Amino acid sequence: WPNGLNNIPFSSPEDRYLLKAVAADEISISEVKAWIVRAKEEHKWLILLFHRIDEGGDYSYTSKEFESVLKFLVDQGFQQFPPELILGKNFSCSQVVSPMAIWTNLNTYSSVALVGEKTKLSFLFDWSGYTDLTFKKVQAFIYDESGQKKLESQIANDLLLHPGRNCFDILVEKLEKGNYRLNLVLTDRNGKEWITCFYFTIATCGDCGN
Repeated sequence: WPNGLNNIPFSSPEDRYLLKAVAADEISISEVKAWIVRAKEEHKWLILLFHRIDEGGDYSYTSKEFESVLKFLVDQGFQQFPPELILGKNFSCSQVVSPMAIWTNLNTYSSVALVGEKTKLSFLFDWSGYTDLTFKKVQAFIYDESGQKKLESQIANDLLLHPGRNCFDILVEKLEKGNYRLNLVLTDRNGKEWITCFYFTIATCGDCGN
C-alpha cells in the first residue's frame, strides 16, 4: 500500500510504480465516501479496491454496499467512462501491450502507422512456448469511437508462430484522424476464437504538416 491519494499529474515519473489505493472492503461505507469527497476536494486520483462482490468469506463486499458507493459517486457529479475507452489526441501508439495475454505464454503487441495511402497495422507476438503455435484464421476489425466498423481484414494463410518473437503487418485503407479500437481475432485449430483489443489515435502532426 499504503492507503492514500495519487497526484495528478504524478509528482515524478517514478510515482507510476508506487500507486496508492484504498481497500474499500476493510473500511466502512462512510469512510469510503469520505475518501471520495477528499479526492474531489484535493483534485487527486483515488483508487478504490474491491476484492469480491457477493462471494462471501474474507474481504467480501455486498452488491448493496457496492451500489451505494456507485450512487454516491453519481451524486457527487462523477461520470462513468464512455462505453469504449478513448485515448487522448496526444497518445502515440507504439508497441501497446495487450490488456491481457491470450495464454500465459503468449503476449500480443501492436502499432499503427500511415504509409502512403494505406494504414499499416503491425503486430508482434511474443510466444514463450516450446513448440510452434498455429492459428487457422487471423482477422482485424477497426471501429471508430462511435462503435461503427470502419475496416476489416483477414490473413489468407495460417499464422504459424515459432517460439520467440513473431511479427507481421496488415495493410488496410487509409484511416482519417480520430480515435479507434482495433480487435484482433485469432481462431485456433479447434475453432475457438481469441480476441485482443487495442486502442489508438490518428492525429495531425503539427511539425510535419500532415
